[in-house]
Amino acid sequence: MNMKFKICILISICLIIGYLNKYKKYDIDNICTIDTFLETKLSQKRTLKVNTNTILSTIENISKYNRVCGSKGEIHAFNYLKNKLDSYGYNVELQEFTAYKQVFPKTINAEINSYLRLEDDKSEPEHNTKNIIAKNKNFDDNKKSIYITAHYDSEEKTTGVIDNSTGVSVVLEIARVLQKYEGDINIIPIFFSAEELGLVGSRYFVDNLDKSEISNVIGCINIDMVGVKDCEELVMWSYDLKNPNEADDFIVNDNVLTYMINSKLSNKLENKLGGGTDAIAFYGAKIPAITLINKIPDYETAHKSRDQQLKAINIHVLSRMCEKLSAFLNEFSLNEYELYLQKSIS
Repeated sequence: MNMKFKICILISICLIIGYLNKYKKYDIDNICTIDTFLETKLSQKRTLKVNTNTILSTIENISKYNRVCGSKGEIHAFNYLKNKLDSYGYNVELQEFTAYKQVFPKTINAEINSYLRLEDDKSEPEHNTKNIIAKNKNFDDNKKSIYITAHYDSEEKTTGVIDNSTGVSVVLEIARVLQKYEGDINIIPIFFSAEELGLVGSRYFVDNLDKSEISNVIGCINIDMVGVKDCEELVMWSYDLKNPNEADDFIVNDNVLTYMINSKLSNKLENKLGGGTDAIAFYGAKIPAITLINKIPDYETAHKSRDQQLKAINIHVLSRMCEKLSAFLNEFSLNEYELYLQKSIS
C-alpha cells in the first residue's frame, strides 16, 4: 500500500469522525425522539388493551345472584360496579328512584313521549334502586357527550348471565380501557336499573336530563345480550314511529350512530327494528340511540334456559366487541359526526 493511498484513507477517516462528532447531538436527539414516540404509541396501545380476564370476572361476579330490581343480588352487583368505577378514577353519580312495573299504553297520543311516560302499576310492589352514572376526571360540561349503557338488573328466577351481565361486562371494560381518555367528547358509561320492569331506569334518566344536557348529547349506544355462543352475529336495533298514533307502528331508524358505526366496519351491521330495550327511552328526547345485540334466533331459549350458564358465553367475541367499541369511541371525530348528522337528517 503506497503512502498516498494511506494518506487518503487517513483523511477520509478524519472527515467521517469529524462529521459524526459535528452531528452527534442531532443524531442522539433524533434517536431519543423516535424512542419516545414509539414508547408513547406502545403506551397508548397498552392503555387501550382489552383484558379478557376482567370481562369474564365481571360476568362471574355480578351473576352470582339473581338481580331483580331492588334485591340483595342487585345491590351486590351495584356495589361491584361502583367499586370498579371508583378504582378506575371516575366520579360516580348515583341516581336514586322508586320503580314500579310499567303499564304500556296501547296507543301513542300524538308523540312518542306519551308512550314513554312512566305509568306506574301500583298494584305491583315498589322497588328502591339506583342508576350508576360515571364521568371521568376530564369531563367538561361544554363538550358533546356520548352515552355507553347497559342494564344491570335481571328477571326473576335467573342470574342473568346473557341478559344482561354480557352487556354490563362490555360497558365496564370500555370504562376501564378509556379511563384516561382526553379527547374532544365526554364518554359517559351508565348502568341502568329496572329495565326488566319496563325500561324504568333509562326513562327516569332521560326524563331528568336538562335542556343543555340534551343539546350536548351525540347519542346513546346501548349494549344488551351479546357474546352468546351459536348466535354471535351482532346487529343494531333502532326505532322510529311511522304512525304517531299507533303504539305498534314502529319502524327502523337510520341515525347518526348507525351511519358512523357502519362507516368503520368492512362487514356492516344489519340495522333492524328493535324490541324493548333501554335505547327506546332516548327517542322521547329525540336523542339518537341504538342497541347492539346478538341476532338471537330463539329468544326464549337464550333468555330462559341458558341465562344462568357461563358456558353460554363466547368470551372472545365479547373481547373483540370491547376492542372495536373502545377504538370507535377513542377515535371519535366531531367533524365526521357533523357530516353524518346532516346525512341522517336529510
